[in-house]
Amino acid sequence: MSKRPFGSSLPILGYALFVAAVFLLVRGYQFNTDDQAEHLPQIYQQLDPELYPNDYFVNASNGIFTVRHYYEKLVLFVAETVGLEWGLFILTFCCVALMAFSFARIAEELFSNRWSVLLAPVLAMLVFYNFTVGGNHVMYGSFISSTIAKGISALALLQFIRQKHLLSGVILGIATLFQPLVGLQLFLILGGIELLFRRNLKSTLRFGLPYLAVAALILIPTFGRQFGETLEYDKELYYEILYRFRNHHHYIPSLFPLTHYIKFFGLLGLGLLSYNLTKPQEKNFYLGFVSLSLFGMLVYWLGLEHLGLLQIGKVQWFKTTVWMGAFSSIMIAGLAGQLLSGFVSISRFSSYVFPFSFSLFLLVILAITNSKYLPEAYQHKYMVGNRNYSDLEKMHFWIADNTEKDISVLVSPDNNAFPCQAKRSMPIHFQAIIHEPFFMLPWYGSFKEVYGVSIESLEGIDARAQAVELYHTRNYRGTEKHIDYRLDYLESCQFKDELGPTLHQEGNWVLTEFLPAE
Repeated sequence: MSKRPFGSSLPILGYALFVAAVFLLVRGYQFNTDDQAEHLPQIYQQLDPELYPNDYFVNASNGIFTVRHYYEKLVLFVAETVGLEWGLFILTFCCVALMAFSFARIAEELFSNRWSVLLAPVLAMLVFYNFTVGGNHVMYGSFISSTIAKGISALALLQFIRQKHLLSGVILGIATLFQPLVGLQLFLILGGIELLFRRNLKSTLRFGLPYLAVAALILIPTFGRQFGETLEYDKELYYEILYRFRNHHHYIPSLFPLTHYIKFFGLLGLGLLSYNLTKPQEKNFYLGFVSLSLFGMLVYWLGLEHLGLLQIGKVQWFKTTVWMGAFSSIMIAGLAGQLLSGFVSISRFSSYVFPFSFSLFLLVILAITNSKYLPEAYQHKYMVGNRNYSDLEKMHFWIADNTEKDISVLVSPDNNAFPCQAKRSMPIHFQAIIHEPFFMLPWYGSFKEVYGVSIESLEGIDARAQAVELYHTRNYRGTEKHIDYRLDYLESCQFKDELGPTLHQEGNWVLTEFLPAE
């Protein structure tokens, strides 16, 4: 590559720290809630085995090998050393910054243009953040398995573009340990680029063999569980539950919103146009990546929705739209950078990029970690440091401090913070599942029983939304599950007079004794 636009990687690193801080400022930072309901309770039980004795999910998850095995090992180490609140925040920030740095360096490799380097991570991670299909995003404001996998994968993509195939394979293999689908999809695409577009068998092996050597640690046991299942079960019902009832936003292309397709293909079109108008130094990569990804989407759609190949849904190929969107954004950054360079030169400001970016990074991080002093609209957006807590969070903390560890609490199916904050068992819930028949079939039966929503009664495609509505209007009093208490929001609950004795109230949230039918 010719002379580097900023002289070295240090200014780009400082800028990446700033972009990562802005990403969290815009997207927010979540801790002990949302997708972490599938990740952190397992850690809390390993720290205290007395927790979750009657939980529908945690014991099943900790009793088998899961795709989160290496994620859990890392987080357990963090919990025992740094502590989860700050440790996971630091890890999240590092993953976001690593992606921002990698995207900026990719733009540097492709275009050698200062403006393109600065624009690439902003366009890919902020401006076009929601231009994907299939309910996935390029990065997250929470430390889940995909967060670390995508951050590391971005670095692997940079090394691949730099023709560092062995290093890229090793790094991508490490990413796969934390989220197999993220790494495996990129491996197939990158291997296809090297073999089919560059026709270089030697470099394909130099990339593929190190990848497989590392990734085998997760892929072999995962494939063994996913495709070596000997349990007899109703396959049609299982896939109906997994693909439509529980995960309609991830699996079936015909269920994805039309607006998502319009935005994605619009971005892809701009990316292809920008590619044709610019001259990236790596000419085969973008076209190869897009071609193989789109071909995979076509095969996935035909196989799943028209040929009845139900197992193909497990690859969730539409996840690749996040990477196509990111590289299209980088192509747009390349074109925009060339245009801006003709009007505004920033060469004289190059020496100020690092100190200016680093100063802004510190300022933004200070605000995020002290959200208590921000305007009210932002006080619950950043769940770390010196912050205010909602009434629901206060209720959860009260439960954690004042109830026996073996109780089981029924909560609304949209309360994703309960298992992480209250640290108590739930008889059933929507968020946390294991994508295997031994779990999904009993889970569905319990969900239907407790929340009153089934495949037959589902109105529309969102089972959770319907279950939330019924939770406020239908007083479940069944005896099939062990339930000690239930948690309700008084302004929504339409059977307040039928609730049992109150154990604790926090604002409009009330914890009452569960009254089974006599």
